[in-house]
Amino acid sequence: MRTTRKSRHYVIIGNSAAALSAIGAIRRNDGTAPVTVIAAETCFAYSPVLLTYYMAGRISRQQVFLTDDDYYRSLDVCLKRGDPVSAIDVNRRMLTLRSGQHIDYDRLLIATGSSAKQLDGSGNHLPGVFTIKTLTDADRILEHTAERKRIAIVGGGLIGLQAANALADGDRDIRLLIGSERPLSQNVDGDCSRFVTECIQGSGLSAYFETGVERIEADEGELRLVLNDGGHMSVDAVIVGKGVKPNIELAKHAGIEVDWGVVVDDRMQTSAPEVYAAGDVAQGFNQASGERQVVATWVNACIQGKTAGTNMSGGQAACTGLSGNVCRILGNSVASVGVTHPDPVQHHWQSYTAPDGAYYRNIIFGQEDEIAGAVMMGSVSDIGLIRNMIQNRVRVSARLKEKIVHGPISYGDLYGCCLKKV
Repeated sequence: MRTTRKSRHYVIIGNSAAALSAIGAIRRNDGTAPVTVIAAETCFAYSPVLLTYYMAGRISRQQVFLTDDDYYRSLDVCLKRGDPVSAIDVNRRMLTLRSGQHIDYDRLLIATGSSAKQLDGSGNHLPGVFTIKTLTDADRILEHTAERKRIAIVGGGLIGLQAANALADGDRDIRLLIGSERPLSQNVDGDCSRFVTECIQGSGLSAYFETGVERIEADEGELRLVLNDGGHMSVDAVIVGKGVKPNIELAKHAGIEVDWGVVVDDRMQTSAPEVYAAGDVAQGFNQASGERQVVATWVNACIQGKTAGTNMSGGQAACTGLSGNVCRILGNSVASVGVTHPDPVQHHWQSYTAPDGAYYRNIIFGQEDEIAGAVMMGSVSDIGLIRNMIQNRVRVSARLKEKIVHGPISYGDLYGCCLKKV
């Protein structure tokens, strides 16, 4: 059955950060036109960022959810759950759902997010091998590891370390298999990685660096990991935390321009008329690198979703992405934003470690003394303020430089210390 065509029908594929932000922006500009949200999952919107907190028992399962039926009803949004889109026809401006239903759109937002990467070798689908991206993933991991204690976590990035943080309860044998020579190698500098390594070791976890998994085999009720050095390891469960990949298939098959993600401009417009993309699936301009990149963070998804929703509903907005993360790892807060691996020609930087070792900060500056990036551990309360200064390309005085490096700073510290924008 095909829906009746309505004037300016907004349709959003996806139901997470970008989608929710887009709904708010649309309703601020257009309070009456129909809005339809098509969610692949059967549950209401939730935050994947909170999954490891749920796994650790720090919040309840219900606290993972961001919305309920009243939310969509209050905004006059039609939510379709558990019937994902199977095809987009950009010429007819029509979607086909898995059930066979057709839905017409006037303005479309692709907010399909990302999926967890699998290991390159075989064994990904054996019982006891998990990724951690959805609420179902978290539920299955908790059920499987309730009585099984030997857990291998493949990956030393944010996902892997947060999974270790969630499952390390003193009774489990947690083994981190890290492909690079240090943890968080894509997110923080070498000094911060060293502090994270000390946290890992101090928490009683086992870390194996420059160690990859060639394949996983079932072995009499256990899982046998064949490692890249020819060795092997027997465990009860494997959690693959190797990052994410954008869900671009719908856009690609519709003829919309894609690269690693769905290519968008600073208005979140794709190559197809009246089709926008936002969140983990969108490849827009990254302010830190100056290139088109996917910035798969919650904050970026919210900003992009708001930008897309504004432009879809007749407003004017533009944004560029800015990579960055804030997380809790083994009792310590770690944050990064903007440039974290500076170019000695383009940047200069200053770092500081507190005398008692309680915190570490490394602030990266551009050629005209504007803040370009930051890496912090332990003292991260001002990361939002620093992010704002990076986005606005604010030059700082020598006195403020010193304050920022030693940190944390507040808005009051900016008076009389900031110079004009670059």
